[in-house]
Amino acid sequence: MMLMPDVVQRCETRFGIRVTEPLSPGSQVFLATAANTDLVLKIGRDEAEVVREVDTLQAFYGSGAVRVIDYDGALPALLLQRAVPGIPLSSITDDHQATEIFCSVFERLEPRTTTGPHESIEDHVSAIDRYQKARPTGGPLPASWVDCAWDYLNGLLTSTDHPVLLHGDLHHDNILRHQDAWLVIDPKGIMGEIERVRIRERFQVERPLIVGHTQTHFKVAGFKGNAILLCHQVCPVDDSRHK
Repeated sequence: MMLMPDVVQRCETRFGIRVTEPLSPGSQVFLATAANTDLVLKIGRDEAEVVREVDTLQAFYGSGAVRVIDYDGALPALLLQRAVPGIPLSSITDDHQATEIFCSVFERLEPRTTTGPHESIEDHVSAIDRYQKARPTGGPLPASWVDCAWDYLNGLLTSTDHPVLLHGDLHHDNILRHQDAWLVIDPKGIMGEIERVRIRERFQVERPLIVGHTQTHFKVAGFKGNAILLCHQVCPVDDSRHK
């Protein structure tokens, strides 16, 4: 997305801030200050995206999300609390430590109800259907994988009775260190069902996936019903240990 030349200046005027620099070259996220307070200015694609993100962050505020200072859907932009020092969880090289932190952050994000304009899980997984229709003779992924994923997702969707607000994009780069805590950023705000299951112990599995000449390692922390199901697809797990 290309910024209009004056959009940052209009944000400065609207929010009463001074923008110092982009978070990274070409980024739509900027470091800013106001009254000796460090802030973050984020430019959205459109008003709907900004409203969804604001609604999600406000719903999870107090449970581990950054605070929304102000927003303007017409710009469209939102002003956020800056996490300090703001290092991402992905910077932690100790896999066990990073997994423990991820689990603790995820546990804090209790599912919420909302009347906000959020997309559903169905809206997102429909991408698989579009993928299949666009590649009737096959694509980069083995057809058996795509068919299997679609079958499992359809089964999950038909069992969804009580959709709640979910982060929608929780990964290590969207979890930032703030003083002695960790906060989540950049939620997609998706409505779906999350199965709450008590697990006596946390575990992780690792298994390489070979696609062409690329090897990817999957690590799954099993502390929620959905994560356990995913873990089943990646690597067999002894269910009796986690009932």
